[in-house]
Formats: sequence, C-alpha cells, structure tokens
Amino acid sequence: MKAEVIASGHQFMSGGGEMGALTRAMDWSKTAVGDPEHWPQSLRTILNIVLNSRFPMFLWWGPELTCFYNDAYRPSLGQNGKHPYILGQRAEEAWSEIWHVIKPLIDRVMTSGEATYSEDQLIPIYRNGSIEDVYWTFSYSPVYDDAGTVSGVLVVCSETTDKVLAVTSLKGKEQELTRNLEIQASEQSQQIKRSGEELTKRDELYQMMIGEVQDYAILFISREGIVQNWNKGAEKIKGYTAEEIIGQSFSKFYTPEDKARHLPDQLLVEALTTGRAGQEGWRVKKDGSWFWASVVITAIHDQDNNVVGFSKVTRDLTEKKAAEERIKEHAEQLEEKNRELEKMNAELKSFAYVSSHDLQEPLRKIQTFASLIMEKEREALSERGKDYFRRMQDAANRMQTLIEDLLAYSRTNSSQRVFNTVDLGEMLSEVIIDFKDTITTKNATVEVGPMVELTVIKFQFRQLLHNLLGNALKFSKPGVPPYIKINSEIQAGDGSDAMPEAGEQYCHLSIQDNGIGFDPQYKDRIFEVFQRLHGKDEYKGTGIGLAIVRRIVENHNGTITATGEIDKGATFDIYIPVVI
Repeated sequence: MKAEVIASGHQFMSGGGEMGALTRAMDWSKTAVGDPEHWPQSLRTILNIVLNSRFPMFLWWGPELTCFYNDAYRPSLGQNGKHPYILGQRAEEAWSEIWHVIKPLIDRVMTSGEATYSEDQLIPIYRNGSIEDVYWTFSYSPVYDDAGTVSGVLVVCSETTDKVLAVTSLKGKEQELTRNLEIQASEQSQQIKRSGEELTKRDELYQMMIGEVQDYAILFISREGIVQNWNKGAEKIKGYTAEEIIGQSFSKFYTPEDKARHLPDQLLVEALTTGRAGQEGWRVKKDGSWFWASVVITAIHDQDNNVVGFSKVTRDLTEKKAAEERIKEHAEQLEEKNRELEKMNAELKSFAYVSSHDLQEPLRKIQTFASLIMEKEREALSERGKDYFRRMQDAANRMQTLIEDLLAYSRTNSSQRVFNTVDLGEMLSEVIIDFKDTITTKNATVEVGPMVELTVIKFQFRQLLHNLLGNALKFSKPGVPPYIKINSEIQAGDGSDAMPEAGEQYCHLSIQDNGIGFDPQYKDRIFEVFQRLHGKDEYKGTGIGLAIVRRIVENHNGTITATGEIDKGATFDIYIPVVI
C-alpha cells in the first residue's frame, strides 16, 4: 500500500513507521476528511511533520475533528484500548470519556487561534481494558488551512504519569526526612500553599467552564446518586434551578416507568463496574413535560482508584427523536403505498388477462358474424339494416382497438425492463416505414435531424416513437401537407424540472408538427388515459396513446412536456437520463 500511495503522489504520507503504514492503508474516502487527493496542502504538511516526528503528536482536523497520531504517541494508548480504531474517527467518538474535559480546550483554540499549555495534567483515558489515571504535559496549538482559517488542532504532548508518581513518592519521603527541619518545613508549607492556591484556581476555572455550558447538562453526582452541582445547561434543559435540585436524587428526572424498573440504579451499577454507562430515553422536566435525552454517566476515581462519584452529561435530542419518528412514519406510509401499488398491479394483470382472453374472443365472433352477414346476406338487408351492421362493425373495431391500447398501457408498467443501447436514428427509420402509406397519402414530410444513441427498453421506446409520429400524422390540418421535424441531442442537467440533476447528462428528444395543435390549458390533460380533445368521428382513437407515451417516459426516469396552440401545431419535448 505504501508504494501505491507514494506512487500516486501522496509523498506527505511517507515514513512514519507503524502509524505511517496505517495512515497509508486507511480508506480516507469513507471518513469526514475524504479522499487524500483533495486534502489541502496545509493538512498534507502538518500530517507529514506529525508522522515523521519522534515526539508524541496528535492531530484533530476539520469540522468533525478527525483523528491522526504518530508512532511516538502510540504507546500512550496502551493495549486493549483505542489503538488503532480511533485513526480517522471523529474526536467526540474517539474520546467520549473525556470529551467534556477536552472539548472546551479544543473550542478555545479553534475559536481564538491561541494555543494552550498544561503541565502534569491528570486526564484519565480508556486503555488496557479500563479507565486509567494518566498525567500529561501538553500543548494544544491551532493549525491553519490554506485560506488562513483555523481548521485543526495539533497536540504536542508527553505522558508524565511515571514522573508524577515518582515525584509524589519522593515528596513523601522528603517530608519524612525533613519533618524536624524548620526551614525546610517552612519551604514545604509555602510550596503546599502555592499548590493549593493553584489547585483552587484551576478548580474555580473548571467549575466556571462547566457552569457556563448551555447545550449540555453536566453534573457531578455522589456514589448514592445525589446531585452535587448544577450548570446552566442543566437548568436550561431540565427547568430546575441549582437551589431546587442540589442535594436530591438524580432519579428525579426519570419517568415513573423507568423508576419502577430501577433504571437509574442500573445505570449507576453499570458505570461503577465498567467505568461508563450510556443510554437514550425519555426524561421529565420540572413542568412535567418529557424530553428525549442522551445520557453518559462516567465513574470518577480518586488517587487510589476508588470510585468517589460520577460525572453525568445529558443532551436534549427531542428534535432529533421527532425527526426520526417522522422518517419512520413516512417509511411506513411509503410501505403501505407500495403494498397498495402491488395490489393494483395484481388487479391490472388480472384485467389484462381478461382483456386478452375473455373479452377479445366474443368480440372477434361479433366481428366475424357481422362480416359474414354483410358478405352473404347483403342483398337480403335493407339499406337501414346495412347501415346498422356497418355501425356495429365500426363499434366492434373501436372496441378491439381500445382493448389493444389498454393492454399496451398495462404492459408498459408490468413488463420486464431490459435496457439496451440503441441508435435512435435506426429505430426511427423503422417506425417511419410503418407509416409509409399514410405519409404518401397525406403527402407528409418527416424531417429527421441528428439522432443519438441511448440506453432504453427497446420495444417500449419504439412504441413511444410510433405513438408520437402517429399522432402528428393523425392530427394534421385538412388540406395542409403534414410537416414533422424530429431532433435529439445530449444536454447537461440544469436543475430544472425537466433536467433536475445538475451536471448529469440527458437526451433531449423533440417532435414538432404543423397540425391542428391544442389549447395550451390542456397541456397536462392530454397525457391522461381516455382524454380526447377532438371528436371520435373526426379523429379516430381511444385517447390512450399519449398516456402510454408518458408511462414509457416515466419507466426511463424521464420527463415529457407538450406545448402547442390551436391551428399552430404541437411540440413534444422528452428528456431521458443518459445513465438510467
């Protein structure tokens, strides 16, 4: 994989040992940062520095804070922990157990562009199969993209756990050795005072930071589940003030059903035994209304690894839950519609069977006997009788045509759809031959412009051309030779109703005539089944031809429009995606 990446021009991923190899092998197109081919130069440069540095480094990049790290950082992750799956993962998912600690630092760097620095900071992480107390000396620095905007955070760090523990142990020994020396005791007292002040200051800053967060309810609760603190986010989400809730059980927010099945206690037990418990469910606000909560409860340990309480972070996901429910409801409605369509298709197939067998057989007998009577018994009939039989024959023929058109209409939706690439020019030539006699009789001109190749359901598209050309010849103006112009071309989608996918290619097929036209107000109605704008005596037909055309166009994921004016001809524009 390394040779492939370097050969493709991604020199910035070269080197770096194990993490370099993992970075090169990663399918980045499935992550938030996308294909390395499109990475900005700033990301390429900083990643090359990180991978080839022997100092522990970690990089978060982009809006999702995608994770990168090097070989020097790898040992800090331990075994049976986060390595290697956090490579390419979102920061919030990779560091969920300390997200409430590091997110404010990240936000500060991303927003202000100012670096942070912390020395021997205790930040427990999940490694070696459990949450471990780990001390760090680290700096968060802004990383700018090619446009000069902060787009990432570089973490330069070292784990100082061993040092801190050694210093702590050494201090204990020093205290014992120097207990009787007044000067050393005084210095020690001053040092303890300074450390205490520093700890107090840090604690105050931490409490201020937590207290100001409004999008998350961040609490500390005792081992018994008693609320110890209350931030602005908790008041905003749950409705209680700090005075109203501190000192009470956190189970107060749970529904009666969850309390009855001891869910609050179960979550504390899970966090106590595994270090963390997560759950989504309904919670109750002060005013009695419910909200959908995402909750993470994390065990807090003292220096002897004893659990002294829990941090509890809650997010209000009511709007997200409602959106999911709407999507689920729409999916169920769509499924119901599909079942109805399947039922309708079954009924349509049954109708097609009846039409092709049960209806046509007696109709053929009517046509046969009527023809025999007119042939054999013609002299025995009165003129009125002959007229009646002619009308009967015309009605039977119209019925035959109607049945055949209905069958054609039903088959355009139920037939197996096999797509083939065809030359529209060749297909159109075959259709024109079908109308050779009509074209000659009416002295018609069919002008065929450029024709393209297109992937279509062959027999259906031939039916489409047949119906449209037949209509153009049928609805010609009396005494005026029909003039029909047919063109096709490939066009790029422009986001319009006709070509909605911008950038995709469409075949535009246009059929224009100089016939009787139609009133523009009927431009949509003419595509409906059994819709006729002219009398059946003047223009023969069933009113299904254009409905079949529209069905065929829809089967090809296309659109069709009709424009025209009375006595000024009509134009049909069809748009079919080149790639179905």
